[in-house]
Amino acid sequence: MIQEISVYSGISDRGTGILQDIQEFFGNKSITRVKTVKKYLLEGASQEQAQELAGKLFHEHIWQKATVNEPMFSDAARAVEIAYRLGVMNPEAASILQVVKDLGYAHITAAGTSWQYFFYGTNIAQEELETIIDKLLMNKVIEQVVSEKQKTLLISGERAKTQYIPIC
Repeated sequence: MIQEISVYSGISDRGTGILQDIQEFFGNKSITRVKTVKKYLLEGASQEQAQELAGKLFHEHIWQKATVNEPMFSDAARAVEIAYRLGVMNPEAASILQVVKDLGYAHITAAGTSWQYFFYGTNIAQEELETIIDKLLMNKVIEQVVSEKQKTLLISGERAKTQYIPIC
């Protein structure tokens, strides 16, 4: 099972800069606030272990808030989560996996990360939000909008045969 640790940094929230970009570059006035949450995913950990790691590794108790397997915010007008596409190297996830193993959690088999964006305001059109996602928040080549919870972080299957194609 995948455990989800969400971390909100109220003091240094990226949302303020994103809101400024939205207003400056897109002329959008319907969005009045943006909050961002970093999400860490751990496969193979129990909920208790995820709680331990949330406190030991993923957040600073003084100025950050963390939740495990619960949404950070439920009052936003719109929300979107963006993560690396399946198969794209996530160096942060590789580092997390190494650190959790160093801390003695050898049974954790995979790690992942994503960003959640919470948009506040009135009359936020889906079309406007899609433009903001495509032009500002996401690199379509390596990232995707998360539409459903992942069942696993592990990649399985057989490798395809490499084909060589001459270019001249």
